[in-house]
Amino acid sequence: MMKNNKKMIRICLLFVATAYLLIGGVKVFGDSIKKNYGENPFTVAESNKKENKGENQKDKEAVNETTNDTESTEPVEEENTTEVVVEEKKPVPVVATVEEVQGEVPEDFFENTLFIGDSRTVGLMEYGNIQGAHFFATSGLCIYDLDDTAIDIPGVGKVTILELLAKHNYSRIYLMMGINELGADIDYTGNLYREFITKIMELQPDTQLVICGNLHVTKGRSDSDTIYNNANIDRLNSHLKEIAQEKHLKYIDSNSIFDDETNSLSEAYTNDRTHPLGVNYQRWVVWLANYQDYSDVE
Repeated sequence: MMKNNKKMIRICLLFVATAYLLIGGVKVFGDSIKKNYGENPFTVAESNKKENKGENQKDKEAVNETTNDTESTEPVEEENTTEVVVEEKKPVPVVATVEEVQGEVPEDFFENTLFIGDSRTVGLMEYGNIQGAHFFATSGLCIYDLDDTAIDIPGVGKVTILELLAKHNYSRIYLMMGINELGADIDYTGNLYREFITKIMELQPDTQLVICGNLHVTKGRSDSDTIYNNANIDRLNSHLKEIAQEKHLKYIDSNSIFDDETNSLSEAYTNDRTHPLGVNYQRWVVWLANYQDYSDVE
């Protein structure tokens, strides 16, 4: 009996010792946890999880910002290095006198062209060797009776100028008249020209209308004639040039190749003090074709 009691005592003591060790280990483990992580280790773990999640979110936002910056960058336009070749405008040759005019009229240059004028335009028709053009021209033609005058046009028939303009579309029209009107009021004559030019532009909106100044007479005739003199011709030409500028039309002054040092028709180029010689009409035609820039008026 005594022997069994001792055995039970030893077992109890062993149990107590084991329990004491277990309790002490837990305490030591708990102190270690507190020392390293604080009172609540689960709170620390959650905090670390949140911190890691925050860092990951920051990384994602940084990546998104970089991506957005890249996507919002406007494309840089590439510099156009293609060289634009501008054709250099060939200068129009200049001559001092009609005798210096050289060359030939380009083929078809006057094709589908209309000349309107008086006896000097008749000279171009008869001596100028112009191909493919129509001539509404007769000696003595003037602005005062132009609308009522009918002329026989080869291939067309006898028509007035307005009938002709209504029937046929021209590429270019030269208006070359005025000396027969010098006996009338020049201002009134200028207004009639403006009205007629307006009619042409209305009937022929696609044509290039060229206004030509009147040729001078010789100094001998100008000095002796109270009507047909160069002062009056210059006044009328000034009106025509003004109208051309007003209407944005080409204006040509042929006196530059026919005049002498006195700004009069040279005696060498005429035998009646008013009209050029036949050979000079041919040179005049070449000058109109080769010595004029028809692209300088918009």
